[in-house]
Amino acid sequence: MPKKKTSQVSGADSWRVIAMGYPETEATPSCNKTAFKARKKSFLFLGEEVDSYNVMVKLGDSRPEAEALAAESPEKVSVGPHWITAEFTEDELLPSEMVQRWVDESFRLVAPKTLIKKLDS
Repeated sequence: MPKKKTSQVSGADSWRVIAMGYPETEATPSCNKTAFKARKKSFLFLGEEVDSYNVMVKLGDSRPEAEALAAESPEKVSVGPHWITAEFTEDELLPSEMVQRWVDESFRLVAPKTLIKKLDS
């Protein structure tokens, strides 16, 4: 049986596009990052440099995945008690399913329940 080919994305724009697809999301400046908020509740922070970017998300089910990435690359991924921080180069390819899942989990953990119901309907 052939292996399923996974799609990949790169760059900060991939995170931005996914985040802005969620209901009532707005992007606002927050220190040196952009905060993506659902009714004033931040679910993604995105910081951009010249050739790299970093993201901060809250994770539930995907937390073990982030912990495994942190064990492999502690200089790139940090798992805190509440937020996961990861840094990537602009041209680094990431599994699109992972990016979508991480943004989705963070939104669902942070956004008001009424927005989550809207998302699920």
